Order: sequence, then structure tokens, then C-alpha cells
Amino acid sequence: KGQFWTQQQESWAWQDAGELTLAQVTNQQLGEYLIGMSCLLPMPQSYWPEDGCVWSVQVDRHRPSKTHDGGHAFLVLLKESTPLYSGGGNESEEFGEELSAERLRHGIVVHYGKGLTLTQMLDPAAAAHMATVAAEEEKGGEGEEYEVQRLQRMQEQTQLMDATGILQPALVLGAAKHRDRVEACYTKCHSLGAGVKAHNTNAARCNTLQHAATQGLGAEVTARYTQAEKKRGSDLSICDTLQHTATHCNTL
Repeated sequence: KGQFWTQQQESWAWQDAGELTLAQVTNQQLGEYLIGMSCLLPMPQSYWPEDGCVWSVQVDRHRPSKTHDGGHAFLVLLKESTPLYSGGGNESEEFGEELSAERLRHGIVVHYGKGLTLTQMLDPAAAAHMATVAAEEEKGGEGEEYEVQRLQRMQEQTQLMDATGILQPALVLGAAKHRDRVEACYTKCHSLGAGVKAHNTNAARCNTLQHAATQGLGAEVTARYTQAEKKRGSDLSICDTLQHTATHCNTL
């Protein structure tokens, strides 16, 4: 296969052309690849209009040629026809014809379009596999980057846990003190409620006794009023203290 160029390009593998587009490969590279792939190439019906069908050809040999457009000639075998060729002759016989490089390339572009690599055009399964591998490699790269970031976060969390372990006794002690202060505050607030209730009761009694004293009900009532007034003053002092405590509690 590729007998015209194989010996001259021992360092070049024909499969390498699969990574190139049609515009990038030389005629000799194109010929080697098409022979190596043994692929069928649908050619335009206008190439053999009298046959009334579209021929798919297979490149059998190729050679440089000064008499063919593009400087190269490709001997192709007419392998399959759509619809079936009905021109007569032996059905097992294969017809051969030389196509110029320009004519063969034009036929490939008509059927496959431009911009694709030879592998994408002529070996789609391999192209799909290559795309899958590339996507997995890219995904794998992202996965490795994510894993590095995850390990870094774990290291930072470990360092934070170590630091927290050192500070833990102080944190526990501080929390206990805070809890004791809150409980003491609640106790004082409860006392404040009781003190306010007692204050209100004494104030009511004081007002009653003051009214009785003003009515001149005797020295006993006046003495009781004086005692109640002292009690109310004491209650007011307690209430002020408890109120201050309650205000402090609200700031905790």
C-alpha cells in the first residue's frame, strides 16, 4: 500500500494524517491515509453522469503526476453505487479510474465539508473516542485541582481544630462564668419582681395610713404611718438596686 511513498517516508506513519484537515495534508499523506483506512469515498454524480448513480470509490494507488490537476493522481476503484449500477458487464468486476488530486479533494469536500480532520470525516467512531478521552482528561484535571483544594481545606480545618483544642479550656471557663452571671441575673430579676410587688403593697398601706393620719385618728395610727413610710423608703432602695441589676442583665 502506498508503494510510491512508503519507502521515502519511513519516519512518517500514515495514521498521523488523521489529525490533520484535508487542507493541511499533502497529496502523498492523503493517499497513504486513504489506502490505510480502506475507506469508501462518495463522489459527486457529475463525475460519471452516464452511469446514472453515485459511486463510492476506494483509493488503491497514488502517484505524483504533472499531467493531473494538483500534481498527483489517485487510482480509485468504483466499489459501490447508489442506486445500483445497471450498465451491464460482470457484476464481480471492479472498475478503476484515475482521479486528479484536485478532483478527489473536491469530491471529499462536497460530501464531508470543510474544517474536519480526516479522522473526523472518515473514522467517526475513532473521533468520538478521542473526544471522549479528551473530555475525561480535562475532567480529570479539574478533579485533581478540586482534590488539591479539598486537601488544603482539610488541612486548614485541622489547624483550626488544633488551635481550638488549645483554647478550649479557656472557652469552657468563660462560658461557665457567663452562665453563672446570667443565672444570677435571672435570680435578681425574680427578686426585683417580688420587691416591686412588696413595694406596691407597702405603698398602698402607706397611703391608707397617711389618709388615716390626716383624719386625726390618733398617735397610734401616726406611728404606724411613720413605720410604713420607712419601709417604703427601704423598698424603693431595694427596687432601685434590682432595677440596676436588671438593666445590666439586658446587656449580657
